[in-house]
Amino acid sequence: MSTRRLSLRFGAFVFSTLMLSFAAQTSAISLPSKFTTETIGGGWNEVVGLTFSADGRMFVWERGGRVWTVDGNVKSATPFLNISEEVAVWNNYGLLGFCLHPDFLNNGYVYALYAVDRHHLRYFGTPNYRSGSSETHVATIGRITRYTARAADGFRTIDPASRLVLLGESITNGFPLVAGQHGVGMILFGSDGTLLASCGDTASASITDIGNGSGTYYQQALNEGIIQPKENVGAYRAQLVDSLAGKVVRIDAVTGDGIPGNPFFEAAHPRAARSRVWALGLKTPSRMTLRPGTGSHHRGDANPGVLYIGDVGWNAWEDLNVCDRPGMNFGWPAFEGMDANSPYFNAKVANLDAPNPLYGVGGCTQRYFYFTDLIKQDTLDTPSWPNPCQTAQQIPSHIPRFLHARPAMDWKHGSGPARTPTFSGRNAAAVTVGAVGSPVRGASFGGNCVIGGIWYTAGDFPSMYRNTYFVADYGEQWIKNMVFDGNNLPVEVRNFASDSDGIVFLATHPVNGALYYVTWTSTVRKIRYVTDGNLPPTAVAAANKHFGPGPLLVSFTGTNSIDPEKLALRYEWNFGDGTAINTNANPVHEFNAPAGVPTRYDVTLRVTDKGGEVSDAALIVSVNNTPPAVVITSPLEGSFYSIGGDTLFDCTAVASDAEHDVSQLSCAWQTTLHHNNHIHSEPWDTNCATTTVLSPEGCDGQTYFYRVTLVVTDPGGLATTNEVLIYPDCPNVTPQVAWANPADILYGTALSTAQLNARANRPGTFTYTPAPGTILPPGNRQILTVTFTPSDPNYPAIQSSVLISVVTPPSAPENLFANASAGQIVLSWTDTAAHEAGFKLERSPDGVTFAPLAEPGANSSSFTNTGLPPDTTFYYRVAAFNVAGISEFSNTNAATTPATPAVALKINFQPGSEPVPPGYLADAGVIYGNRSNGWSYGWNKKNIHYMKVRHSSRSLDDRYDTVAYTYESKGGSVWEVGVPNGRYRVVLVAGDASKSSATYKFNVEKVLVVNGKASSSKRWIAGTNTVTVSDGRLSISNASGHKNNTLCFLEVSVAP
Repeated sequence: MSTRRLSLRFGAFVFSTLMLSFAAQTSAISLPSKFTTETIGGGWNEVVGLTFSADGRMFVWERGGRVWTVDGNVKSATPFLNISEEVAVWNNYGLLGFCLHPDFLNNGYVYALYAVDRHHLRYFGTPNYRSGSSETHVATIGRITRYTARAADGFRTIDPASRLVLLGESITNGFPLVAGQHGVGMILFGSDGTLLASCGDTASASITDIGNGSGTYYQQALNEGIIQPKENVGAYRAQLVDSLAGKVVRIDAVTGDGIPGNPFFEAAHPRAARSRVWALGLKTPSRMTLRPGTGSHHRGDANPGVLYIGDVGWNAWEDLNVCDRPGMNFGWPAFEGMDANSPYFNAKVANLDAPNPLYGVGGCTQRYFYFTDLIKQDTLDTPSWPNPCQTAQQIPSHIPRFLHARPAMDWKHGSGPARTPTFSGRNAAAVTVGAVGSPVRGASFGGNCVIGGIWYTAGDFPSMYRNTYFVADYGEQWIKNMVFDGNNLPVEVRNFASDSDGIVFLATHPVNGALYYVTWTSTVRKIRYVTDGNLPPTAVAAANKHFGPGPLLVSFTGTNSIDPEKLALRYEWNFGDGTAINTNANPVHEFNAPAGVPTRYDVTLRVTDKGGEVSDAALIVSVNNTPPAVVITSPLEGSFYSIGGDTLFDCTAVASDAEHDVSQLSCAWQTTLHHNNHIHSEPWDTNCATTTVLSPEGCDGQTYFYRVTLVVTDPGGLATTNEVLIYPDCPNVTPQVAWANPADILYGTALSTAQLNARANRPGTFTYTPAPGTILPPGNRQILTVTFTPSDPNYPAIQSSVLISVVTPPSAPENLFANASAGQIVLSWTDTAAHEAGFKLERSPDGVTFAPLAEPGANSSSFTNTGLPPDTTFYYRVAAFNVAGISEFSNTNAATTPATPAVALKINFQPGSEPVPPGYLADAGVIYGNRSNGWSYGWNKKNIHYMKVRHSSRSLDDRYDTVAYTYESKGGSVWEVGVPNGRYRVVLVAGDASKSSATYKFNVEKVLVVNGKASSSKRWIAGTNTVTVSDGRLSISNASGHKNNTLCFLEVSVAP
């Protein structure tokens, strides 16, 4: 339980990383062409999974024990189910599995698979129970519970009184959870209506755990009956038939009993562990799915369907297992991937459920068979399990014996390879994916943490993806698409997504298809295929300042926003202060607030492409405010934790805030275990002083360390993040020092822990030269040295050095030059400084009174001032700045924008082979670009095949005889021409000599210009209107309600 101790106080100010709260922007995930992502819902707290009801409602569950619904893309205001009081949330534990009954919309049944908080497990319903209390880093159990949703409100709320525990109703018959990881995983329904659930081996992740595992809670588990003495075999619980650890179970969805037809079912003991087991030999089967169309609808057939199981690996291999029959043994821990796992395979661990009948006979001293006596590698020969005391005699058949069920595919940590099983002669072998002779096409790959995926059966993706399997890897951040044949053998692997963040779940929509994924810890996203080819843009908002005294002038940048088709974007900035929407791409805005009153403004940017697709981004500007100052006082940076048992650290800090009382600050602590290239995060703890318990992970040759993070936030939305790293106290490790070059400092700044912050992988002391408190002279690349003296006298002291620059105000920029063109002025200058942080650019209408314009970053030497009116003179000057101050201003330079050209443009839409009407330019349906005739124009997608000529006597002249279809392409076509921003008079003629039935409706710059119905006596409709261009392109698009839209010709001129 958390220790509640307030330790924040005024006084200290130590710089740390500034973290501003802002809305999540579109992920940087890389997808195939025409695929895009969008974020679903928001405000998730450690989201771990999602599923759908048959009517399309989404159910999203969080590790802490809450399930939410999303209906019509709107998240429910309150949880659909909240069992957070009961759920253990620490290390890898939590509510990790949730599913709906196949007939949910009639019976309302839902099922939860979770780790039970030990305080709740032991005391709920007794006088000793305390609501809100919890116990962490202890042994506990996993549980399956059924709840019923109320039919009266359309199954939108849960009846709490309907709670029914199906598995784990007491401390002695749940999934045993002994080590803080490798716990419960997934729950789902088989085709036969039985309930399938997975659980890991619950053994230590960092040692070869064959019982009495260091850092696990085995003794407490034994004392309380969570495990039996025969289960004190560490990871080999996965091989013990009469244990729920390391298994997939198959139970009755009404009673929780095992099912007749399960491979080890005992009719007299239907709730025994062995009666519930369906498959075994699994380490961490956190995610699995059922292949659609497999299995029987009659549970007496013992065929719930084919399970695809992602089993997270240990030291080397990730497994994708296919379970297509009862009693399959996937080999863990004797095997990892395709191969024998030597640290475990060579261990002689007795199976106390497998007595040796030859014990005591003829000198046989082996009382029980070892687990490795009972499982053999896959072979094409007749399998043999010889008795180790008499190899001519087989182990009795009433003792469960197994052949290793090899994974359908495995992949090695890091760069791979990925393999699939084969045979060499009669013996098991493996071949690399894509290699000569491999039955699996595609490129080999590596990974680090498999996330068992989902079968895709919908039709909204291209046909190549239908009836294929998507799988993810959390560590390497990819999604791959796999093709399996009718025998569940892989035949092809295809890359699908990369840079996907840490995916922990995949799903599909039962009605609309699409691929949904969950990234740890707070995002649900949908991948969809855009059939009309117009993908949404990505809004990216940036600001040169996020806080400061008012009036605060802030330069915003929106031009980092991206449109996949490179269509022009419209920008709409809402500064959150009641001022009008600003449509400049990179505006400058002044924020005002009452003097001395901290005021928060939520700034949003919306970008819209020519096809109407939008994207939003947001950030915070806090006026008259500064972020809190925070220093963590415990744990100390570079501390060490024991690998012999849990280590308890106090979590305390000193904080201050210039504008707010300390009581107004909010805190959030998080402890995160880093393991190689992935992480395991604890829930956020909102006490300002608390404790954290670090499990003994590491010292096995892999990379382990803990990161303890503190975020302190003020009422104005400004937050400061500080963190410390804590390392395993490994014996016999050569001391090493890590120290990065510190940031530049201002001349006159004394050296402190902000610069003198070396870390070591062993306990010891640090001696710095120059010493803390020293003021260095100005100069670049000055040497700082540390001498680290290990506490262990067996190791000598070692030295390490870094470089630091001490800066003074930069020199002034020179040779400022201004070059004007239509609507913009390009500025360039010579950067004469070596250590500027950026530049302050100012503009004046008269060369006397200057105002801030922008703050380009360090090493900049140019800036484009856009959105300028025609025939106007502007004066500019620029200065450099850094932490030491600001330089003198450069020379002043001026430029005058050209007068608005008298645009007179006439375009005829026609096939390229036809003659061009006099006075017109031809558009032949090509994509937007420079036409080498003084103009840039064209379509958002290729339209060549939809440019037609009629050769009709009805045509009034050649302009009316050629047409461009704009309705053939899905989503419609958009035509654009580059023009200076301004107001234009547009004449547009639509029609077709060959059609007498059409409704012509065209927008120009979203203004309706053509609107009319054709008839046999009126085959062309003309329209005229005045429009405003603000993004440098005049656009023509289909308007709502059109039918058979076709363009003939266009005339554009500057409006008076």
